[in-house]
Amino acid sequence: MKSRQLKVVFVALAVLVLAYVAVQLLSGNGRGSGGDRIAASVRDEFSVVRVLTPSAADSVRLEGAEGYWTVNGYPADSALVRELSEGLDTARVGRLVARSASNHARLGVSEDSARRIEIGPVGDPEAMFLLGRGGNDGRFIRFPPSDDVFTVQASSVRLLGKSAEDWRDRVVAAVDTSTVSRIVVRRNDEPAPTLLERIAGDAAASWSLAGEAADSAAVDALLQESAQLTATGFPSDSVVFSVDFGSPVAVLEMFDSDEPGAAPALSLLFLTAPDEPEFLVRRADNALAYRISAAQAERLLPTRAMLLATTE
Repeated sequence: MKSRQLKVVFVALAVLVLAYVAVQLLSGNGRGSGGDRIAASVRDEFSVVRVLTPSAADSVRLEGAEGYWTVNGYPADSALVRELSEGLDTARVGRLVARSASNHARLGVSEDSARRIEIGPVGDPEAMFLLGRGGNDGRFIRFPPSDDVFTVQASSVRLLGKSAEDWRDRVVAAVDTSTVSRIVVRRNDEPAPTLLERIAGDAAASWSLAGEAADSAAVDALLQESAQLTATGFPSDSVVFSVDFGSPVAVLEMFDSDEPGAAPALSLLFLTAPDEPEFLVRRADNALAYRISAAQAERLLPTRAMLLATTE
C-alpha cells in the first residue's frame, strides 16, 4: 500500500474517532456533563437542596445561611448536611443503562415516581436530576429533559433518601456540667423542689442534698444525660398543639452562678407524652418540643429517694 493511501486511511480513522466522541457527548453519554454538574454544584458554597417526592408531604428542603442549616424550617443536623455535601462532591455519572423513555418506570426515574433533586436557588438550580431505584452499579439517575438513564455511586446519594425528620437536629440542649454548681429538680409528684449543691473544694466533685451526701451514681447519671441531651424523636404538630408546657409535670434547672437572681444555665420543661410512653421536653427559652424516653427522663429527674440512696 502506497504512503498516500496510508495517509488517507489514517485520516479516515481519525475522522471516525472524532465523530464517535462527538456523538457520545451530544447523546448525553459523556460523563462530564450531567455527573460533574452534581459535584460542581456543591464545590462552591451552596445554600439550598430540595428533595421533591411524588407526595408533597414527604418533601425535604434544606436551606443554609451563614453556616446555620434548617430542614423544612426546623434546625437541621449540620453534621449530616456536611456528610451530604461530601457525598455529592464525589457523585459521578457512571454507565449508561437506558436511552428510551419506556424504561423510566422500571428504573424508577419517571416524573411521577422518582425523587426530584434540586441543588441551588429555587427556580434556577445549578443541578437537577431524578433519583430512581438501585441496581448492581448503584442508583439510577436521569437529567430531564434527556431520556438517558445512568448509574451513580449509591453512597454518594444515600442521604437523599432521608425524611425531613431524619434531617432534624436532635440535640435538645447541651451544658458544660463542670461549671454547674446548683441543680434544682421540681416534680409534681413531690411536695417540694430538690436542691443539689456541689460541695466546694471537693476534688471528687461530690454533691449534697439538704446537708446530706447525695448519691454519686444518680447525680453522675443526671450530669451525663444533660451534657448533651439528645432526643429520640419529635412530636407531631397535632400533639404539640394539644399540650401545655405552661403547666409542666417537672422542671430541671442547672445553675453555673451563685449570684442572687442569676438565671439558670439550662432550664428544661417536661410533660408526659399523650400518645406514647415517653416524655416531651423543651428548653424554657425555646418553643421547639422533642421526645425523650422514660429512661432519659428518669435520669434527668431523680427523686429525693434516689438521690439519698446509699450503697453498701
